[in-house]
Amino acid sequence: MDWIERIKTLLPEFDQIRQEREIHIREEAQQTDRDRNTIDSVISELQIPEMLQGINAVVLHGQGTISIESSWETQNEDTEYTLEDEGTGPDYISVILSWNEPTGGDQEREIAVDVGITMNGIYLQINEIDIRPDRSAVETALLEAIKEELRLII
Repeated sequence: MDWIERIKTLLPEFDQIRQEREIHIREEAQQTDRDRNTIDSVISELQIPEMLQGINAVVLHGQGTISIESSWETQNEDTEYTLEDEGTGPDYISVILSWNEPTGGDQEREIAVDVGITMNGIYLQINEIDIRPDRSAVETALLEAIKEELRLII
Protein backbone atom coordinates (compact mmCIF):
# COMPACT_ATOMS: atom_id res chain seq x y z
CA MET A 1 0.00 0.00 0.00
CA ASP A 2 1.49 3.29 -1.01
CA TRP A 3 1.44 6.40 1.11
CA ILE A 4 -1.60 8.06 -0.51
CA GLU A 5 -3.68 4.89 -0.23
CA ARG A 6 -2.72 4.59 3.42
CA ILE A 7 -3.87 8.17 4.07
CA LYS A 8 -7.14 7.54 2.22
CA THR A 9 -7.92 4.55 4.42
CA LEU A 10 -7.65 6.82 7.46
CA LEU A 11 -10.03 9.49 6.12
CA PRO A 12 -13.06 8.18 8.09
CA GLU A 13 -10.99 8.26 11.28
CA PHE A 14 -9.87 11.83 10.54
CA ASP A 15 -13.49 12.86 9.96
CA GLN A 16 -14.46 11.30 13.31
CA ILE A 17 -11.67 13.19 15.08
CA ARG A 18 -12.85 16.45 13.52
CA GLN A 19 -16.44 15.80 14.58
CA GLU A 20 -15.36 15.02 18.15
CA ARG A 21 -13.30 18.19 18.24
CA GLU A 22 -16.26 20.30 17.05
CA ILE A 23 -18.53 18.73 19.68
CA HIS A 24 -15.94 19.43 22.38
CA ILE A 25 -15.54 23.06 21.30
CA ARG A 26 -19.32 23.55 21.21
CA GLU A 27 -19.76 21.98 24.68
CA GLU A 28 -16.98 24.16 26.13
CA ALA A 29 -18.58 27.29 24.67
CA GLN A 30 -21.96 26.33 26.12
CA GLN A 31 -20.38 25.72 29.56
CA THR A 32 -18.59 29.06 29.38
CA ASP A 33 -21.89 30.80 28.60
CA ARG A 34 -23.58 29.03 31.53
CA ASP A 35 -20.72 29.99 33.87
CA ARG A 36 -20.84 33.63 32.80
CA ASN A 37 -24.61 33.71 33.26
CA THR A 38 -24.14 32.26 36.75
CA ILE A 39 -21.67 35.02 37.63
CA ASP A 40 -24.12 37.65 36.33
CA SER A 41 -26.90 36.08 38.38
CA VAL A 42 -24.88 36.12 41.61
CA ILE A 43 -24.03 39.80 41.14
CA SER A 44 -27.65 40.60 40.37
CA GLU A 45 -29.14 38.53 43.21
CA LEU A 46 -26.73 39.98 45.77
CA GLN A 47 -27.32 43.48 44.36
CA ILE A 48 -23.59 44.26 44.41
CA PRO A 49 -23.76 47.45 42.26
CA GLU A 50 -26.70 48.74 44.33
CA MET A 51 -24.86 48.12 47.61
CA LEU A 52 -21.78 49.96 46.34
CA GLN A 53 -24.02 52.77 45.11
CA GLY A 54 -25.45 52.98 48.65
CA ILE A 55 -21.95 53.39 50.09
CA ASN A 56 -21.20 55.98 47.43
CA ALA A 57 -24.37 57.96 48.16
CA VAL A 58 -24.25 57.86 51.97
CA VAL A 59 -20.56 57.72 52.89
CA LEU A 60 -18.94 59.39 49.89
CA HIS A 61 -21.77 61.84 49.10
CA GLY A 62 -21.84 60.67 45.49
CA GLN A 63 -18.18 61.48 44.83
CA GLY A 64 -17.24 57.95 43.77
CA THR A 65 -17.68 56.12 40.51
CA ILE A 66 -18.80 52.55 39.98
CA SER A 67 -17.42 50.50 37.12
CA ILE A 68 -18.09 46.95 36.07
CA GLU A 69 -15.44 44.92 34.28
CA SER A 70 -15.43 41.31 33.13
CA SER A 71 -12.49 39.03 32.47
CA TRP A 72 -13.81 38.16 29.03
CA GLU A 73 -14.16 41.74 27.79
CA THR A 74 -11.35 44.21 27.92
CA GLN A 75 -11.39 47.85 26.96
CA ASN A 76 -8.66 49.03 24.65
CA GLU A 77 -7.85 52.49 26.02
CA ASP A 78 -6.42 53.70 22.72
CA THR A 79 -9.40 52.78 20.56
CA GLU A 80 -12.17 52.33 23.14
CA TYR A 81 -13.20 49.13 21.36
CA THR A 82 -14.29 46.19 23.44
CA LEU A 83 -12.23 43.13 22.65
CA GLU A 84 -13.17 39.54 23.36
CA ASP A 85 -10.62 37.76 25.50
CA GLU A 86 -10.11 34.07 24.81
CA GLY A 87 -9.55 33.61 28.53
CA THR A 88 -6.39 32.49 30.21
CA GLY A 89 -7.80 32.17 33.71
CA PRO A 90 -11.07 31.90 35.55
CA ASP A 91 -13.97 34.04 34.42
CA TYR A 92 -14.95 36.84 36.78
CA ILE A 93 -16.72 40.16 36.97
CA SER A 94 -15.37 43.02 39.07
CA VAL A 95 -17.65 45.72 40.40
CA ILE A 96 -15.46 48.59 41.60
CA LEU A 97 -16.28 51.67 43.63
CA SER A 98 -13.42 54.17 43.34
CA TRP A 99 -13.00 57.66 44.70
CA ASN A 100 -10.41 60.22 45.69
CA GLU A 101 -10.13 60.73 49.42
CA PRO A 102 -9.02 64.30 50.21
CA THR A 103 -6.14 64.31 52.71
CA GLY A 104 -3.60 67.01 52.01
CA GLY A 105 -3.47 65.47 48.54
CA ASP A 106 -6.05 63.30 46.88
CA GLN A 107 -5.54 59.61 47.42
CA GLU A 108 -7.38 57.19 45.18
CA ARG A 109 -9.29 54.52 47.07
CA GLU A 110 -11.37 51.62 45.86
CA ILE A 111 -13.52 48.76 46.94
CA ALA A 112 -13.44 45.92 44.43
CA VAL A 113 -15.97 43.10 44.52
CA ASP A 114 -14.93 40.17 42.36
CA VAL A 115 -17.34 37.35 41.58
CA GLY A 116 -15.95 34.49 39.58
CA ILE A 117 -16.10 30.84 38.82
CA THR A 118 -13.35 28.25 38.89
CA MET A 119 -13.26 24.47 38.83
CA ASN A 120 -14.17 24.66 42.55
CA GLY A 121 -17.30 26.73 41.89
CA ILE A 122 -18.35 30.33 42.59
CA TYR A 123 -16.08 32.61 44.57
CA LEU A 124 -16.61 36.13 45.86
CA GLN A 125 -13.87 38.46 47.03
CA ILE A 126 -13.98 41.96 48.42
CA ASN A 127 -10.62 43.70 48.13
CA GLU A 128 -9.04 40.27 47.59
CA ILE A 129 -10.56 38.73 50.74
CA ASP A 130 -12.72 35.64 50.22
CA ILE A 131 -16.34 36.12 51.32
CA ARG A 132 -19.28 33.73 51.34
CA PRO A 133 -21.59 34.61 48.44
CA ASP A 134 -24.58 35.53 50.61
CA ARG A 135 -26.10 38.93 51.31
CA SER A 136 -25.28 39.23 55.03
CA ALA A 137 -21.64 38.21 54.52
CA VAL A 138 -21.28 40.70 51.66
CA GLU A 139 -22.87 43.52 53.71
CA THR A 140 -20.51 42.88 56.63
CA ALA A 141 -17.47 42.68 54.35
CA LEU A 142 -18.40 45.90 52.50
CA LEU A 143 -18.72 47.79 55.79
CA GLU A 144 -15.31 46.49 56.85
CA ALA A 145 -13.85 47.40 53.45
CA ILE A 146 -15.00 51.03 53.61
CA LYS A 147 -13.63 51.33 57.15
CA GLU A 148 -10.32 49.85 56.03
CA GLU A 149 -10.07 52.13 52.99
CA LEU A 150 -10.71 55.19 55.16
CA ARG A 151 -8.21 53.95 57.78
CA LEU A 152 -5.45 53.60 55.15
CA ILE A 153 -5.39 57.36 54.88
CA ILE A 154 -4.33 57.91 58.48
